[in-house]
Amino acid sequence: MVRSAREGASLTQEVLARRVGIAPKTLSLIEGGKLGPTVTTLSRLANAVGLSLGDLFREVRPPVVQDAVEWRGSEVGRLFRLLPTAEQEALLALLRARLAES
Repeated sequence: MVRSAREGASLTQEVLARRVGIAPKTLSLIEGGKLGPTVTTLSRLANAVGLSLGDLFREVRPPVVQDAVEWRGSEVGRLFRLLPTAEQEALLALLRARLAES
């Protein structure tokens, strides 16, 4: 999701990392799925490529599985539980705000 957004904005990893305030290596790890970014970093990444955080998440496509709903529930829940409590609360607030816009 981050790589496609960066490429869509025609930015190099170095330029985007500098705009967001992270090391290019950190961005590379995030794009490669080897490092989970904080909600704050995700928000900065989205802003730097001209997207909302919600737009960035809409780019995510689940892998081919028998039951996409089951995948979303298990994968999202697993990732959510990895976040510190403060970031969980921030993400919930963002989701609630996004849903209120709909």
